[in-house]
Amino acid sequence: MRKLLLTILLLSFGQAQAGFITGSELLERCEAHVNKTNVAKGNGCVGYVEGISDAHGTFTEWKNMDKKWCEPENAHTEAP
Repeated sequence: MRKLLLTILLLSFGQAQAGFITGSELLERCEAHVNKTNVAKGNGCVGYVEGISDAHGTFTEWKNMDKKWCEPENAHTEAP
């Protein structure tokens, strides 16, 4: 019974989607995050940028690519 409930619960969440977005779309999402005008759209910016950052960190750690940028120590994803 627990497995069934867990399965139903997991399937009830929306599905994640991976893909490229345009620079204009990313700008729109990030402006929504900074201006706090649309939480869902703003979270799309944060998730996209964090995903790129995580992938970059992983690939450079595995020595599959050279570092393309250095993140400042005080970098964060919270809006000012």
